[in-house]
Amino acid sequence: MKNPKHGLWVVGLLVWLGWMGLSGLALACQTPVFRYALERWKPSVYPLLVFHRGALTAEQEKAVATLRHLGETQKLANVALRLVDLAEPMPEGVATVWKAQTNATAPWVVLRYPDSEPETPSAWAGPLTAQNLERLVDSPLRRAVVRGLAAGHAAVWIVLECGDRAADERVASFLEKELKKAQRRIELAPDPDRPDSTNLTLEISFQTLRSPRQSPEEELFVHTMLSVEPELAARKTPIVVPVFGRGRALCALPESQITLEVMRETLEFLTGACSCEVKELNPGLDLLMTAQWEEVAGAMRYSEPPPPELVGLGGLVEKTNAPVTPSVPATPAAATPLEVPSQPHLLTRRLWWFGVGLAGLLAVATWVVTRRTS
Repeated sequence: MKNPKHGLWVVGLLVWLGWMGLSGLALACQTPVFRYALERWKPSVYPLLVFHRGALTAEQEKAVATLRHLGETQKLANVALRLVDLAEPMPEGVATVWKAQTNATAPWVVLRYPDSEPETPSAWAGPLTAQNLERLVDSPLRRAVVRGLAAGHAAVWIVLECGDRAADERVASFLEKELKKAQRRIELAPDPDRPDSTNLTLEISFQTLRSPRQSPEEELFVHTMLSVEPELAARKTPIVVPVFGRGRALCALPESQITLEVMRETLEFLTGACSCEVKELNPGLDLLMTAQWEEVAGAMRYSEPPPPELVGLGGLVEKTNAPVTPSVPATPAAATPLEVPSQPHLLTRRLWWFGVGLAGLLAVATWVVTRRTS
């Protein structure tokens, strides 16, 4: 007669191995987070809905075509444009977004955060003009951020000035002083897995950029950066946003949160080994920018070549856009996270708790069977 415990233990072992196999897909690498993000983490795409009735004007058509070319043809801007004719039936989610608009007059543009639900507030909304479309994806501050990251800085720290000269100077001076200290103090751990063919030596450096929050050229950029958290946007103090990788904002720090402890945790995350290689399971928000990131990252690759895509887990990859992992780095303590609730995040958490619950049930069942057969 077969031992019932044997079958149960086999099932338990298979479940454990399968779960650990999924988790092992996102184990740590030794490449620093800031560098790994620049080489591997592709920016999430912002859906841009253009609501209209009838034909657009020639000028509007040209502006739409230019933006579509940037996002879909050249793959320079992480934006996907969609025309929505209000005279035609709309999908439920799109209709929900349109109903949420106030004082909207077609043609009307609505910028959505990546992977956001229809009920989530939009990143920005306004009339369709060539200037609005241009400033949604590009601005002098964003070009400066791209240049800084392409030059090899671990992060570019944006200081959004509030207009209070004393407060702006106080925050900028503190930030620059502490970052200079960090550049001298931080040492990167050697990476034994780095390919011998890669002769790039990483050096820790940071750049600080200052910009008035009310700058007309940066108004849309600042709005999309801060409106993810209404309380943050309402603050009347300088706000610091560290940007790394391919334009990913790690967090937002009002003056009250710019402390040595928060700075230390932020720097440890950026320069530490990449403990979770899946972008979506790391803190931060991809900003809407226009840049040739593939050329920047490909010029000097530090990490190992990307692994081949998974075969046989297509459904899971499509839904979560990432393998499941129990290790999720946290946003620095006290910092205001820049994240938008999304279905992929919810699905990942549910899968994780399902695995934990299943493991617990197997453990209890094993204990019961052992008691009855002993």
